[in-house]
Amino acid sequence: MAAGEFREVEPEHFCMGLLKFSEIAVKPPEDVGEQAELAKVVFEDAKLVREALQKCGIQITSARRKLRSGLGKGDTPFKGGRIHRSAASRSFFESAAKLAEQSGSDTVTPLHLLTSLVESPTPAIAQAVLGNAPVPPPPAALTPLERNGRDLVRQAAEGGVKIEPGVEAQTKVVLQVLQEKDRKSILLVSDSDGLVASVAAALAKAIAAKGAPQYLRARRLIDVSTKEVSKGMRPSPVDEVAEMERMRQLLTEAASHPEIILLVPAVDTDPKQSDGGQWTALLHETLAQGKVQFICRVTPSLLSECLRKDAVWKRQTQVVWLGKAAQGSVPREL
Repeated sequence: MAAGEFREVEPEHFCMGLLKFSEIAVKPPEDVGEQAELAKVVFEDAKLVREALQKCGIQITSARRKLRSGLGKGDTPFKGGRIHRSAASRSFFESAAKLAEQSGSDTVTPLHLLTSLVESPTPAIAQAVLGNAPVPPPPAALTPLERNGRDLVRQAAEGGVKIEPGVEAQTKVVLQVLQEKDRKSILLVSDSDGLVASVAAALAKAIAAKGAPQYLRARRLIDVSTKEVSKGMRPSPVDEVAEMERMRQLLTEAASHPEIILLVPAVDTDPKQSDGGQWTALLHETLAQGKVQFICRVTPSLLSECLRKDAVWKRQTQVVWLGKAAQGSVPREL
């Protein structure tokens, strides 16, 4: 808008921005942390927009240049200050917000904006970008697992999972448990979330491998282990209720997909304690129903003091120790 000397930001400017955004092809970082997670979201959004444009046969770079040339210049040189959207731009943003709401998304994404633009294109967008290309359909409604989970197997197949050395023995034991027909859930005994993440990454790579055994093919390892509440902060009662409801939705969806293995948050609280234990109790309820196979970390103390004494945990789970003292071992009594 500034370079073109326009008074307001028009839909064509947003369209050019989306076309340029779709050209982002930088590999997402493998680091952890808030900034790395944000970078991964940006990368995935750019990929979705790019795939939608390519599916329609749109030549992205040439369409952007043609649109910029066709739009020409305005008569208001930009001198700084607040930038406003035009009435047409506000209208298409409202349409994008409705698409997001219909798809069950809490956020208006670049794909929603693109869909809104091509469903009601301006003459300049229709001529320069669309031509005779078909209009992409609105984004499909996202399920709870799609909104909250990371498909580690898909990421491994795309080369987006980093494998740490030193977990080969533990990973082999987990694969042996997955081969069994009774579909027991797996408790990884450790005090380290990082070690569990390393085993999960190695497991995802084994499932994604071209020569994977028959029993692993079509399996999906979905990581939902990140809690919504801020790490290191004690959640409020309202936050705790919301978090439990979110996890219940994820477990319910996974129950109808036997190919899914969930990597869930750690079990670290006795359900009988008055100051917590809701998550442990929810997993206990899930195990009793016997429809979901999950992997989670459990502390050695909770295993010995609580879970070993419970019939449901003993019957429906298998233990893999990640500590050096019992590396790769599987106690058969649980």
